[in-house]
Amino acid sequence: MPGKAILIISSLILIVGCANKERRENLGLIDSESFKSRPLEDAAERLGEATLLTSLAQRIQFDGGSAKINSTTQNALDEIAEELVSEIDGYRKVRITGFSDSQGNSRTNKILARTRAENVRQYLIQKGVPAHKLEAIGGGVADTNSRPTASEMAEDRGVDFKIVR
Repeated sequence: MPGKAILIISSLILIVGCANKERRENLGLIDSESFKSRPLEDAAERLGEATLLTSLAQRIQFDGGSAKINSTTQNALDEIAEELVSEIDGYRKVRITGFSDSQGNSRTNKILARTRAENVRQYLIQKGVPAHKLEAIGGGVADTNSRPTASEMAEDRGVDFKIVR
């Protein structure tokens, strides 16, 4: 069983690594006549998109108790907007989930998390992403350990993106 998983992963790496279609055909990886769908390439592409959004989302942070978008967050959102606009037909919707740190009461944190997600949604709409492609929800307090450090709490004050296909 582990050998089969390694073979599949190796094949995925080899196919993705061979970006040139002619080179893939010469290596015998695909036959353009019989290989019409691209499930492994599509999966790798989706993984790349998810990785990009995840790394950009990590740069989206808010000050404690605030839903205001700062300049660092604007830069990350500009990159996300550009990616979403360029791949507009590749997804049905992007779900934006806002989070807060553990400071304050639960009700206030839920409202703050939802407001952060909605502010990010509005910013992306202003940058050209169609409103019907974006959904904002509040995730409440981010899961963290019971005694988070200041830097961990700062990381909790952000948003996550999920591409819905």
